[in-house]
Amino acid sequence: MKRKTHLKIIASLVLSSVLFACKKTALPEVTENNAVAASLAGTFTADSIIGNPMLLVRNLNNLDVFARGANNHLMHRAYITNNGWGAWEDLGGNLTSDPHAIYRGGSGESISVFAKGTSNNLVHIHFKDGIGWSAWEDHGGNITSAPHAVRRGTNNSVMNIFAKGPNGNLVHKWYSDANGWSASWDNLGGNITSEPFAVTRGPNWSKIHVYAVGASNNLVHKWYTDATGWVTAWDDLGGNLTSAPSVIVRGVNDSQMNIFAKGTSNNLIHKWYTDANGWSNGWEDLGGTIDSRPYAIAKGTNGGNMHVVAKTPSNTMAHRGFNASSYWGTWEDRGGVITSAPYIAPRGIDQFNIVAKGATSNLVHIYFRDALGWTGWDIL
Repeated sequence: MKRKTHLKIIASLVLSSVLFACKKTALPEVTENNAVAASLAGTFTADSIIGNPMLLVRNLNNLDVFARGANNHLMHRAYITNNGWGAWEDLGGNLTSDPHAIYRGGSGESISVFAKGTSNNLVHIHFKDGIGWSAWEDHGGNITSAPHAVRRGTNNSVMNIFAKGPNGNLVHKWYSDANGWSASWDNLGGNITSEPFAVTRGPNWSKIHVYAVGASNNLVHKWYTDATGWVTAWDDLGGNLTSAPSVIVRGVNDSQMNIFAKGTSNNLIHKWYTDANGWSNGWEDLGGTIDSRPYAIAKGTNGGNMHVVAKTPSNTMAHRGFNASSYWGTWEDRGGVITSAPYIAPRGIDQFNIVAKGATSNLVHIYFRDALGWTGWDIL
C-alpha cells in the first residue's frame, strides 16, 4: 500500500515538472496584461536602474521608458501595441542626472532625450522613426540639476531646455528647426533650489511657464510669450514646499495650470491658476502621507479629470483623483513595491500609464483604463 502511494506521488511530481516545462516554452505573446507572467517565466531580464525613470507616451501605440542605468548609461525600453514590451536598450552616454525626454512630430516620430553630463554639461541624444538613434551631442553649459525640456511652435519645431545654474539661477538653451541651436545659454536669474519644471500653453504653445522651489521653500515662477519675451521679475507664489513642483496645463484653450508638491507634513499641496480668475488664494492641503515628489496628469475632455501619484513611506503608490462633478476623491493605496517617485503619463483621453523603480532596482509598471479600471503591477 505504501509503495503504491509513493509511486503515485512520484508520478504526480514528474507530470507537474513536464507540464511546467511545457508552460515555460509555450509562453503566450507578451502584452501589458501578462507581463508579470512573462517576467516570472524568464522572458525578461531585470536591468538595474538608478534614480527616477520617466515615461513618454508618443501616441496610443508607442510607450518609451527612459532611465539612468547603474552604469550611468541611458537605458531605454519600448512598448508597442500588439508586440508588447521589448528588451532593454543601452544607449550609452555618461549621465549624472535623471534623463528627461520629449517627442516631436505629428505622430511622435521623433524623440529627444536630455541629461546632465560629467562636466555639468547638457548632453542630448535623439531618435527618428526609420533612422534610429543619433550619436550623443554635448551642448555645454554649467548646469547643477537635471534638465527639463518642452516642445512648442508650429509642428513642434522648437525645443526649450531649462536647468538650475551654478548660482541657483535658471539657465535656458533652445533649438528650432529653422535656426538650429542657440549659440549660448540664457541666464534668466532667480534663486532656485530645485530642478525647474516647465510647461507650455496657448496657440502653438506660444507661452512658457517655468516653476521651481525658491530659497525660502516657496514656489517661484517666471514666464515667456512670443509677443513680449521673458518677464523681468520672478513671481513669489508662497507655500512651503519640500519637493520640486509638478505642473499640468488643462482647460479650454489651456486656460488653467495646476501645481502640486510635497508639503512640510509629507502632505500633498496644490495651487492653481485660471485665465479668468488668476491665482488661487493660498495653497490647498490635500492631505495624504507621501515621501516623494508627486506627479500629475490631466485626463478627459479639456482635462476635466486630474490624477496625482506619489510614493508612500511604505514604498507603495498613493493615488488621488479629481473630477469636475465630485471634486477630489479619497486617497487610495495602489500597492506595489516602489523605490522612486512614480511617473504618470496620459495615454489618450481614457487611460494613463505609470512607471517606477522597483525593489531590486528594476522597472515596474501599472496602468488604468476607464473601461477596465486598474491593472496589477508589471515587473519589467
